[in-house]
Amino acid sequence: MKVLKSSSVRFVPGVTVLVCVFLATGTPAQKTTPAETQAESAESHLQKARDLFQDKKYGAAGSEAKRAIKIKKELAPAYVLLGMIHLREGKTDEALRDVGKAIKYDPNSVEAHYLRGILQFEERKFSDARDEAVFVISQGGRFPNAYTLLAQTQMATDRYREALEAFENALRLTADGDDDAAKLREQIEAVKGCLETREMRRDPSYVLPRPIGFPQPRYSEQARSLRIQGTVRLGLLVNEEGSVISTIILVPLGFGLDEEAVKAVRQLRFIPAMKNGQAVRFWQRLDIEFNLR
Repeated sequence: MKVLKSSSVRFVPGVTVLVCVFLATGTPAQKTTPAETQAESAESHLQKARDLFQDKKYGAAGSEAKRAIKIKKELAPAYVLLGMIHLREGKTDEALRDVGKAIKYDPNSVEAHYLRGILQFEERKFSDARDEAVFVISQGGRFPNAYTLLAQTQMATDRYREALEAFENALRLTADGDDDAAKLREQIEAVKGCLETREMRRDPSYVLPRPIGFPQPRYSEQARSLRIQGTVRLGLLVNEEGSVISTIILVPLGFGLDEEAVKAVRQLRFIPAMKNGQAVRFWQRLDIEFNLR
């Protein structure tokens, strides 16, 4: 939200600030209506909530967002912000309720639909998440994270060619000097490798790589405290010596578990893939399970 990245979802909602200007011209200040004053007060609380969120003061941000909603219950961006806070707290059900209210009051909200796509992806509802990403893009939300979300939903359902196209669109919208540009290029090369490997699997002259042992991944403190369980799906590039030299997260789990999965597979050794008796590089898909016992 990373996307946006779920363990590091980058998401900046649109900001609307109402400013009341009083002209000191020697004439009495123009009076505002009660409704205008109320709207201004709600927006003021919402802006405070955004500032607090940026400072990672999520509890205080949530309180300000709720004050804004109490004043103006149809303020959709406040529900989006609450959803973002609940997402960071691992409260997916509450976040989905928040985003549902945001869409009720603003059916075409790009931010709300994008966040719902992120939440549905975390719920492994990949088709629904893909629909949300497509809707966001159709409504003019042509920002890199929307295409990245679309690409992730495609990869999660083994639609690598469509994922490649979406990643390439995300890269076109990303500045060359941005840190995300390098990550997107790496993902694009990995998806190309996965496509090439898919063709190799149909070739009987190839022998697939086989893992030797398996190091246990560690649980992140955040995931343990929230009792997060599930699967991280990775793509691994195994070289001719049987070492993992590149990884891509195909289906993330978030809460620090993606990083722990990558650390574990980086220690993994393989009997390399073979073609006509010669060791070759090969992209291998691998699922890493996280269970609290």
